[in-house]
Amino acid sequence: MRTLNILARTALTLFLGAACAFPAFSADCKKIASVDSGNANVSLRYVEQTDSTSLVYAIFTLPAEITEPVYVNVARKIYVTDGEMNYSLVRAHNVPVEDESVLEYAILENKDRKLNFILEFEKFPIDEKFDIVDESSETEGLNFRGVSVDASSSKSVDAKRFMSSTQLCRYGKFYDNGNCISYYDRDGVVVAANASYGDDNFTLYLSLVNNSDHGILFNTKNLTVKGHKPKGRDSVEVNLYVYSKNDYVDLVAAEDRYEAQKQVQSNGMREVESAVSFATIGTPIRSAERTGLTILSGVLKDINYNRVKPHLAELDKTREERTKDYLLSQSIDAGESHSGFLRISRPKKVNDCMVTLHVDGYDFSFDYDIK
Repeated sequence: MRTLNILARTALTLFLGAACAFPAFSADCKKIASVDSGNANVSLRYVEQTDSTSLVYAIFTLPAEITEPVYVNVARKIYVTDGEMNYSLVRAHNVPVEDESVLEYAILENKDRKLNFILEFEKFPIDEKFDIVDESSETEGLNFRGVSVDASSSKSVDAKRFMSSTQLCRYGKFYDNGNCISYYDRDGVVVAANASYGDDNFTLYLSLVNNSDHGILFNTKNLTVKGHKPKGRDSVEVNLYVYSKNDYVDLVAAEDRYEAQKQVQSNGMREVESAVSFATIGTPIRSAERTGLTILSGVLKDINYNRVKPHLAELDKTREERTKDYLLSQSIDAGESHSGFLRISRPKKVNDCMVTLHVDGYDFSFDYDIK
């Protein structure tokens, strides 16, 4: 099932994130004394020297005039230079690094105005001024010129506490077998989703991973789907219907009957074509037409429940398997997960939708443009 693929990849992403989560307790951090110029929204605080790397402690503060959510990550092509040598970024802590395979951001919202993070570089000397260069943007990137460190200062900093005080919701996307998976990680609760759609339907695949220290509830009543229907030059918002498990099973049964009838009718038409071809050999065309029409009439009369029954019996065997992962309300204990799918009605001319799931006191929203 696709939902299991989502769950496995999400778990892998979380494992990789946890593997390089926080550096150890810092016993000897040096204060950054001054910066000649740099990003006004980012304050550089400390530098820590380990055996092989240098860590720069920083705080990003959301400007007062911004009230909409801001998505933040760090460019991979960022480095420190002392004018003679460049020292590459090794990893970042508490902020995602730009990645081609997994596009991930930390989300700063109105109530979360700060993000404490650490940039870890190849080890560089701190006895002279250095620059931090961000090749992704000269104006909005993490560019700092003339950074100097007070080598005589010494401050013990708990790196984990420094960052955990501003842990933010993460949002990201990755591809799995051609499917684009979107996910959120908020306080250890991970919700991942992707979708497929047809002319009149929309199927949503969801996976929830509870890495928090408490139980959470997935409640189908706490999921809403809204779309927009054109009205003149504008559009109106409409609620899209989410099928219950019983409704979905009935829908699948109806689709099975339709497909079985199509299959029987297709087989019957092939029989007619064969009969007409056979009758044409050595027979006047008008006679062949009459023979074919007679056969066709008999075949169409024969397409009844008794003939469809064997096809339905075969489909009945697989229907339970095809509907068993349909999502129902579920309590999810700490360390557990839950996944499945939902079928959503897609009215004509509705070519976009917003799926919102309320879990653990938060809203997790996913946008789909299905034109």
